[in-house]
Amino acid sequence: MSRSPNILVFLTLFISINQLIYHLNIYKLKAQSLFKEAVNTTPTQSISASDRLSYELNGYIRADFFGTKPSVDNKVRTQTIFSETALKLNIKKGQKARAYSEFRLQKGSELNYEYSQFDIREAYIELTLDQLDLKLGRQIAIWGRADGFNPTDNFSPKNMLVRSADEDDKRVGNFLLRSWYHLDPINLEFIWVPVYQSSVIPTQNVAFPNNAYMSSPEYPNSDLENSSIGIKVNYQDAAWDCSLSFFHGYNLTPGINGRINGSSSDQTVISIFPEAYKVQVIGADFSTTIKNTFGLRGEMGYGMTHKNHKEQVFIPNPYLSYVLGVDKSLFINGSFLVQYIGKNNFEFEELNQPSDPNQTSDSNQMFSYMIQEKNRMFSWTQYQTTHALMTRIKWAFLYDTLMLEFMGMHNFTSSETMFKAKVAYDIIDDLTFTMGLDRYIGPADSIYRLLSDEYSTVYLELISYF
Repeated sequence: MSRSPNILVFLTLFISINQLIYHLNIYKLKAQSLFKEAVNTTPTQSISASDRLSYELNGYIRADFFGTKPSVDNKVRTQTIFSETALKLNIKKGQKARAYSEFRLQKGSELNYEYSQFDIREAYIELTLDQLDLKLGRQIAIWGRADGFNPTDNFSPKNMLVRSADEDDKRVGNFLLRSWYHLDPINLEFIWVPVYQSSVIPTQNVAFPNNAYMSSPEYPNSDLENSSIGIKVNYQDAAWDCSLSFFHGYNLTPGINGRINGSSSDQTVISIFPEAYKVQVIGADFSTTIKNTFGLRGEMGYGMTHKNHKEQVFIPNPYLSYVLGVDKSLFINGSFLVQYIGKNNFEFEELNQPSDPNQTSDSNQMFSYMIQEKNRMFSWTQYQTTHALMTRIKWAFLYDTLMLEFMGMHNFTSSETMFKAKVAYDIIDDLTFTMGLDRYIGPADSIYRLLSDEYSTVYLELISYF
């Protein structure tokens, strides 16, 4: 299995380089044949469209406030405040080349702890060579046609700890090569991720025993065999959009592993650390319309985790995730979406807590139980089958200057609920005020309960675009 990514990577690079050399040779011949004509070209003669250079610079400045009310003391507090500046540069060289970059600079305070951060969210170069499109650099690649929950989306990590009125801000750029080969109505897409980058999960909120501590993550090195690849065949016509896909590489969300490091003062010392694991995902998605009234979309991914998932507690079992949704436009510039979200975990076995965790003979079993329990919480594998329902409603009023949005999800299996509501108003052109509410509710030992105190927030945002 380790050779398949290498072969596909080199094959794609070989085809891309040949295409590039082919076009460069053509341009060279054209340049030679036009050299004499160039001597007679007058200074006032216009530059051809293929050589014209253009650029566009825009961005925004925003100020945000997030307040919480933790259950510990039930007092309202300022959780996070920050100001942020973003610059987006888009450069075009005729119709063949394009470069894009987005920089973000943020200064703020998190629970009275001041911080500054600079982020190059995206920076890539894109080439168009007849039927072949290439995009290389730091970028955000999104697969899947479902809304928010995408079983086939395995390339761009997410930072679940980001605070923003825009859900898209949780996505993190990753360095990758992305290519498309167009054979209308079919196009072939290939993605290569040379270096692993993980999603950010709230491990700091997890309650571990006093004798446990978080240590450095164990992620794959930059060897070529550790790169991730994806292939997708996409079909599109007037009635249907659909695709089949395959992913081979490391899962964006790492597992949680642990190691017993001996004892100190008659107490076992345990180190806890995130560790990445390999997975292969066979995926499919589609979207269509029903009698020009309803939109229908679906997506599924069958994940085959590493063969030693039975021995390694941080690797989940093979699974099947699926989403089926219906959307419809409403009167007065509104839209409505409802999605069913399900997951089947194969080879499932119930977790049984050791009878007497204080006995030395059960200490290793208790350690294994604790790690598996946290992993099942993060990977949504606490139950053999999970059923959830998600809805999103949007409405625009006052000539699209006032926007109302509500998004909610309820997991019927784990009794977890999440909802987000926000109101955005354009005070003047390119100046928007937003206020909103995020709420997470769940039982003990659930991911939403883990997020409830710090990430159930009321927020205000003022943003100016330029």
